[in-house]
Amino acid sequence: MYKRIHILLIIFLAIFLALILRVGYISIFKHVEYSQLSVNQRVKALVYDCNRGDILDRNLEPLLTKESSLGWYRYCDEKNDIVFQQSECEGSIPVKFNERKSDIAHHVIGLTNHHKLYNIYGYQGVSGLEYQYNDKLRAAPSRIIAITDVYGKLTSSEHFYDINNSTNDTSVVVTLDKNLQKVVEDTLTHTLEQGAIIIMDPNTGEILSMASRPIYNFNQVDDGSHINKAITTHKQTSPASLFKLVITIVALEEGYQKEDKFQCSGDNCLVNHGSLTLEEALAHSCNEVFHKIVYDVGADTILQRASDLGLGNPTNVGLLQESSGRLPDIETVSGCQGSKLLALGQGQLETTPIQIAKLTSVIANGGYQVQPNIIHYVGPRPTSPMSIDPFNQRLISNGVAKDIQKMMNSTILYGTARQLSYGGGVKTGTSDNGNRWISGFFPYNRPKYVITIIVEEGDNPVGILEEILSKIDYDKR
Repeated sequence: MYKRIHILLIIFLAIFLALILRVGYISIFKHVEYSQLSVNQRVKALVYDCNRGDILDRNLEPLLTKESSLGWYRYCDEKNDIVFQQSECEGSIPVKFNERKSDIAHHVIGLTNHHKLYNIYGYQGVSGLEYQYNDKLRAAPSRIIAITDVYGKLTSSEHFYDINNSTNDTSVVVTLDKNLQKVVEDTLTHTLEQGAIIIMDPNTGEILSMASRPIYNFNQVDDGSHINKAITTHKQTSPASLFKLVITIVALEEGYQKEDKFQCSGDNCLVNHGSLTLEEALAHSCNEVFHKIVYDVGADTILQRASDLGLGNPTNVGLLQESSGRLPDIETVSGCQGSKLLALGQGQLETTPIQIAKLTSVIANGGYQVQPNIIHYVGPRPTSPMSIDPFNQRLISNGVAKDIQKMMNSTILYGTARQLSYGGGVKTGTSDNGNRWISGFFPYNRPKYVITIIVEEGDNPVGILEEILSKIDYDKR
């Protein structure tokens, strides 16, 4: 009997102690949250300015603009709430609404939505830079509020409070060029349904433009349109023949010369190329020649060099959710059949457009390491634009880089991109699943831009590149 009472007493004390600890935890650690929830339930609010910090381009031009419009608010008996309307009526009060919006770079900027404590905090970032830097950009919104009683009824239909808070002075400055971004997005409107494009400074790694398609669907964020395909491996994005750039680097480093002669029988190509040099093999994207090179130098050597050049690892461009891509297991690319797969840039091999842009930049800048970057600065709004110094760590020799630049230029002169009418150097590729690539540098002398485009199951990207180059103001010699 006493033993049972003792056990019950212990159970009672344990439950009592747990309740005390729970109350203490709520009082100490959850006090602010529950206080805010209580206030949120007692407040009816109409936000007219989110007051969030700015997102600026490289020239300190705002990528998000505030569009002001006049509206009216009033107390609605039927809804027992403050309601907004676009026309004046009896009992309504005017207010200027500031809507924060942008027509470009949606996949980079992201979007905002109602905070769970909307009546207090207004909006929060839910994707892109808006989400990534939400703690830096968020601010107390300017809003019209009315207080309710314990039953949720407005205490007065005549007394509203205008809480006019100041705008957050913090800015996120990105490397994008607003004007160039507009050129790219205007072009993609009628040329690209699925895919992505990156324009990068090959010397500094600054991302000058980044766009993904399909267009961001703000009404349905789970339909895949929110995926930034410029930094992710989407639908098995194998590099296809763009991987021949890595193979060419290894070949030249192993003693091959761009003038070396090979023989193509047409077994692994769409056409019989016959006798051709290594330079011509890259220009025509001859699979048979590159299969011979892979088999000769070894897949392990090529995969190690691919890793050194950034494939298989995220570039750390400064955006969340960047994919690392994937280098294949050595067993899958060894031997005759495996080396053929690696020469095609297929199989387990996966790359992102940002990785391909980085690889192209190393070739374009003469062989130096480059760090892709889209974030210039986060803090109080600066007064003048900033710059990034080029890297001085060498990844490949200047001689190898110059040889491949010449070979990529031949791709435009007589190879797979001969439709292109602008001087530079490119490599094209088509994967088994229908994705089509082009990546190149422009102009040929002193490259200023690296442009990488992937078109998912669509037309040849050479036409897209041609149109963009025609709209960019640079020395095209």
